[in-house]
Amino acid sequence: MEASAIELSEGWKKKFALIEKAGGPALPNFKSLSRMERFKVNFNVLAFMFMPFYFIAKGMWRKGLTLFLITVVVVNVIDFAFDGVALADRLANFFGPFLFSMQANKDYYRKVVLGRNGWW
Repeated sequence: MEASAIELSEGWKKKFALIEKAGGPALPNFKSLSRMERFKVNFNVLAFMFMPFYFIAKGMWRKGLTLFLITVVVVNVIDFAFDGVALADRLANFFGPFLFSMQANKDYYRKVVLGRNGWW
């Protein structure tokens, strides 16, 4: 099903059109996009701020909970490995939000256009 045929907001239609221009959610033609288009495909502000709650609100709860568990494990490993290093602590705190924000648009495209909702 083509993204333009689905009832979505104009913002999502534009994001989905960029994902299709890049060759789908795997983004094989990612380099053909402009810098701003790459940013729009790869970053979602609401997912950055609300992490798993954004995924749950969009109906992608399995993927959201899985990414949250991955985030918890990675942050704990970084905290353990670099105990007391302030820069590592700050970077670890941004790992989860960036992971969610970079996955949200592609995962929502998979759910709405391709009918695939998560890993299982």
